[in-house]
Amino acid sequence: EFAWIYIGDGNHDNDIWFIYKKDGDLWVGFMESKSWLDDISTHRNDENDDLFQQQLCEDNEVKITKLKARDVYSRDRKIALARFDESNYRCEIDDNCRQFIARSTGKPYVEAHHLIPVSAQSQFDSSLDIVENVFSLCPHCHRAIHHAERDVTVKMLETLSLKRPVLELHSLNLLDLTNLYGLEKLN
Repeated sequence: EFAWIYIGDGNHDNDIWFIYKKDGDLWVGFMESKSWLDDISTHRNDENDDLFQQQLCEDNEVKITKLKARDVYSRDRKIALARFDESNYRCEIDDNCRQFIARSTGKPYVEAHHLIPVSAQSQFDSSLDIVENVFSLCPHCHRAIHHAERDVTVKMLETLSLKRPVLELHSLNLLDLTNLYGLEKLN
């Protein structure tokens, strides 16, 4: 359970105040906005995603692992492959993306992207690893959604959110989603 609030009081215009509950304890604090954005960016950089993308072309199942001090949630390969089939192995952001044929599958190469990041699973009661939350993306669009400038990423998130009602399934709106990606506007 987590909440944050931006407060500008003239002396600390760039402070982010936060409050969250962890292991039954209530934590309250603040930090400079740059430090906040650096910390929250861990939701944008899913360290386990590259391994998952590689395993989509293999025959074995994805295993649960631990990285650093945070949990990595299991993703079902069959769900991603079902999304690829439903999307006809096309990029769901741009039908005209230039794609190549993967040696391992003989089909256009796409990557699975969870619109609501799996790294945020602890904030939800129901699984985020569902076909409705998985999108088929070309490698360029997939990297852009994680690393492009804020406005580019927000537009891509909006494009995907309009394709299926996945945000509504989890009682979210576009602003909530951008916050999960660490893209909140601080000023």
